[in-house]
Amino acid sequence: MKSRILPTLIACFTSSVFADGELSDFTKFGGFELEKTELKEIISKIGDAPVHKEGDAGESYTGICYFYPIQNITAFYESGEMGCSTTLLSYKFLSGKTTRYPCATIEDGGSQPFSLGGFKIGQTLKAAESLLPLKPYSVQGNVYTYWNRIPFTEKDYLKVGAEQSDNLTWDDMVTIEIYTNEDIVTGYGVSRVITW
Repeated sequence: MKSRILPTLIACFTSSVFADGELSDFTKFGGFELEKTELKEIISKIGDAPVHKEGDAGESYTGICYFYPIQNITAFYESGEMGCSTTLLSYKFLSGKTTRYPCATIEDGGSQPFSLGGFKIGQTLKAAESLLPLKPYSVQGNVYTYWNRIPFTEKDYLKVGAEQSDNLTWDDMVTIEIYTNEDIVTGYGVSRVITW
């Protein structure tokens, strides 16, 4: 009996760590990390950009964007209520210049690689899908959601005032969306929200 339980436990923990490792290729870009980087850090590193805010509460949106004319790509860095309108919760990279709201233009941005987890604008949808992490929690069209549970650390228990016997976890939801036109990738976006 004991010999069966240990390999099962190892497999469970290994697959959880493996999935998280795969997702880090999508949750980190250009030195920025979803749920950790502040929008002001992005402005400091890339350059001044108008901060766009709209809505309130669950419908709130705060974002900055940059247009790279050499590559013809618009990059969005976004937050909202879950990020207190300051923490990076999502980014999107779209082909062309957007008219959604004013973006800063980065003239010398030709060297900035806009490849995320191997995704590239202009590749086929099939090629992009082959790069996705395995076993999404849900798939709706070209939207792939991954769910992971992260055990509380001792510091987390102290912060929320809970007992360790409660066995609490954080819910980590990562969503990857691929935008296409006739099965050619025209953009992609990744969002992440960690809740208790």
